[in-house]
Formats: sequence, structure tokens, C-alpha cells
Amino acid sequence: MSMDSNFILIVGPPNSGKLRISKLIQGIKDDKISETREHNSTDSHSGLIHKTKITTKYYTSNVDIFIDEIPSKRTPIFSEDDKINALKKWCNEFFSPEMESLVESLDGIIFTINIKDDSLEYADELLNVVHRVKTLSNEDNLLAVVATTPKGSNGWDKRYFDEIEDIFIEHGFEFIDFDKQGKNEYKESQGKDRIVELIECHEWRYMELIKKTNSEETENEVKEEKSLDELLVKLNEAKEHAKHLSPAEKDKYANEVIKDIEAYI
Repeated sequence: MSMDSNFILIVGPPNSGKLRISKLIQGIKDDKISETREHNSTDSHSGLIHKTKITTKYYTSNVDIFIDEIPSKRTPIFSEDDKINALKKWCNEFFSPEMESLVESLDGIIFTINIKDDSLEYADELLNVVHRVKTLSNEDNLLAVVATTPKGSNGWDKRYFDEIEDIFIEHGFEFIDFDKQGKNEYKESQGKDRIVELIECHEWRYMELIKKTNSEETENEVKEEKSLDELLVKLNEAKEHAKHLSPAEKDKYANEVIKDIEAYI
């Protein structure tokens, strides 16, 4: 019996990275992509569906990625006001009674924004939409805003990046700069790695757990118990040592201990 598919929606204006994010989730290279219909750069990406299978060491899950573009049709001349109005229209249609069953079936939505071309006014309106989605959809759904620059652009010409980032982070939403790499100052994944992490760590509606053998489970339990005991010893030793340090020395020592623990685990 085949496993049911989960549904995730990627929605945003033209040239805002929707296909790049879909490819990333599928784990395929830029020059290889399987789509339900052919298109070229002048076609709207609305209606594309990419089917993939997420496999981690803990589970497998079938995921259908829906692409929705705002507006649904591309026109040669499209002002920022047109784009904002199209976003408002999309939101009203998305939460109409006719769409209720689709909204309930979704496991997550990723909104995209082009931070080279999209305005602060567009970002403000997108914030309103994300708030509405958060309020009206399942609280367990994956929800993120991914900022991209058009292909071939350099990071330095992101016009309002800091302001746009603040708009979403200050309201507690997941905001990802697609182009960032490595870890941030809090040792958290960034960019593409963070998107993959969100997808792999999500608790999908339909997923098949990978069963471990008894010997694997016993071996892992022993290792975890031993690691925990050793970690507690290290923490107690650090606590005793810190009692004899000045406040400034304590801060420096605490940072060293944190680095040691991170490397240890």
C-alpha cells in the first residue's frame, strides 16, 4: 500500500526563487527538474507540481510541491502597486470558502520575496498575509519567508535587506536569506541548509518511520547514556571552576565551555 502524499505550497512573485527552492527540496541540480508541464521564462509558474520523496535516517515521506505565482499571469508592465494588489487578491482567494479543503490539506507554505526588486511596501503587505496564514491555518504547519535575489545578482545589491528581514523577524516569523551560507553567531544553519533543515525536521502528516534493529537501538542507547554521563561531569567541573573567577573571566570561560560542549555533542 502506497503512502499518501503531503502538500507544501511555494508562493511568490516572478523571479523570487520559487523553482530554486523546489529544486533544493527535491535534492536535484539546477539543470535537472521534473515538472508536470513544460514552461519557459515568460510563462507563469502557477500550477506547477513537483513530486518528491523526503528521506532521512528517521523517516521517509512523499511530498508534492505546489508552485503558485503572484500574479498568476505574467504581463510586460507590472507596477509595484499591481504586485501588492495581486498579493491581496491572492490572500482573499486563498481563504475563500471554495479553498477551505485545500488549505486544510496543506502541511506548509513558503513565501518568497525578491529582495533586490520588491519594495518595503510589498514586504509590509506580505507580513499581513503571513500573519493571516499563521492565524487561520494549522498551527503545526511549516511556515517561512525566503528572500532571494534574481539569478546572476550579487548579494551587495539587495536594496532593503535589513529592513525587510526586521519586518518578519520582529514578528517571530522564520525568515531565510537563500544566499547565506554556513552558521550564524548562534550556531544556527542559514540559507539553503536552513531550508533543508526545516523540511527534514518537519513532522509531516504522512510519514513512514524507519525501524532500527534491536542491536542498533541497544547500541545507540548505551552511547547516549554514556555521553550524557560524561557531559554532566564536564558541566559540574565547569561550575566548580567558575566559582573562583571574576565576572569578566566567567564570561570568557563560559564561552569556552559552550564551544567545548558543542564540539563534544
